[in-house]
Amino acid sequence: MTERTSDARARRWLASSYNNMGWMYHERGEYASALAYFEKAVPAWEARGDPRGVHIARWAVARAYRSLGRNDDALAIQRQLEAEGVAANAPDGYVYEELGELLLANGERAAAQTHFARAFELLGGNATFRANEPERLARLRRLGGIE
Repeated sequence: MTERTSDARARRWLASSYNNMGWMYHERGEYASALAYFEKAVPAWEARGDPRGVHIARWAVARAYRSLGRNDDALAIQRQLEAEGVAANAPDGYVYEELGELLLANGERAAAQTHFARAFELLGGNATFRANEPERLARLRRLGGIE
């Protein structure tokens, strides 16, 4: 319904709705459906003029690719997001975590460890992440080779 409306206020909800639908499908293991919604979210965030939303949507597309076993496609997007973050002096711990996962899946343990360590550094500095994701943070520490 929101997709067909001309009401600008309602259309502003499209990007968030696509993202939420994508994660609902992803959590159910329906990765192809999740990918379809994540892919729709990218132009919806672009239409809103929200660069952070676009970044997150692209990350979600790459995450769905990994779930579908399309690691090379996922890696290409995550590397692009990493480069953009470095250029903007705004590194994203979630990007580094996902790069670590992809590299580990590809058998590139040393490269994965470097990315997990960077993810630990960045995400460990986030009080909300520390409070809500202690097991995940401990895993990043371990995979990052941090004692």
